[in-house]
Amino acid sequence: MKKLSLYIFLVLMFCNLGQSSELPICVQQGSDFTKWTNCFGSYTNNDGRTYIGEFGNNPGKRDGIGNSKKVNLPMKYIGEFKNDKPFGKGAFLSSDGKPKRIIYSVMIDDGNPEGFVIEKKPRKNHFDMSFAEVKNGSYEGKVIYIYSNGKVVSGLFKNGKLIQDQSLKECDRNKNFQTYNNCQLVYGIMHSVDGSKYGDDPKNFKGFIYSGEFQDGKPNGFGLVISQMPNDQKIEYMGQLKNGYRDGTGSLTWIELGQEYIGNFKNEVPHGEGIKIIYSEDGIREFTRFGSWNNGKEHGKGFMIDELSYLVWYDEYDNGVQISAN
Repeated sequence: MKKLSLYIFLVLMFCNLGQSSELPICVQQGSDFTKWTNCFGSYTNNDGRTYIGEFGNNPGKRDGIGNSKKVNLPMKYIGEFKNDKPFGKGAFLSSDGKPKRIIYSVMIDDGNPEGFVIEKKPRKNHFDMSFAEVKNGSYEGKVIYIYSNGKVVSGLFKNGKLIQDQSLKECDRNKNFQTYNNCQLVYGIMHSVDGSKYGDDPKNFKGFIYSGEFQDGKPNGFGLVISQMPNDQKIEYMGQLKNGYRDGTGSLTWIELGQEYIGNFKNEVPHGEGIKIIYSEDGIREFTRFGSWNNGKEHGKGFMIDELSYLVWYDEYDNGVQISAN
């Protein structure tokens, strides 16, 4: 019911916003997209690449917000463009709208992911997930891979090649987890709703399960936290943790609500740059918003893409309250 109410709210809100962009429709300038400037439109070029979005001052060049897909590829790019290439905030997502593979980058430079990149690949029960420092589209710095079975592998890369394995040893399950240091735990029960503190069998478990790195007796570094609540609602977080709390870059998914946030966290809540994805009842991606968060609330300017109707909205929030949209 909560999810349905949220969907109705979003539909009503968008219906009241008016046109998708302040730019005029490109077809008013004719059918030749190579001549379009300062407008909103769509085209399919000779090699089968499709684009729906904004055009800037340079005729026929993608510039602004839009989404683009190459023929025969299972993924598409949505986000900001500049000089006909992905540039700025963006993400590579499954082209059919389902929560399959996701590559998120706060900054995409000259068509390649740049900076800190999160990549998710679906498996039978969970996602494989990687966190990587990327330069010019290649791994550069630390890369962490969290497998769907909970194992964490990390290493140091240079020019896309592994130069040092930095994976931690397995934690000793015979010891109290508060003594764990410089080790990794795989699917260990950290806390349950009935008050027990630790166990080994996550089946039919209500509480918190953790897989990942330990430092000084607490989850520190990278890990996966599965929260299975008494009402059967399930929340999954994969990313950086500090002293047991979400802090850094990660992905938080509310399974039953069909919502996902990927980006920066501080003190357990979204804080900084991020992307919010809302899925429909049948698991198809509907709305994707890029923006900033402050202490868990949307704050500042951003933009949202309605992937079903291919509309774009610019908006601005003040500590969770929307103050403008067009």
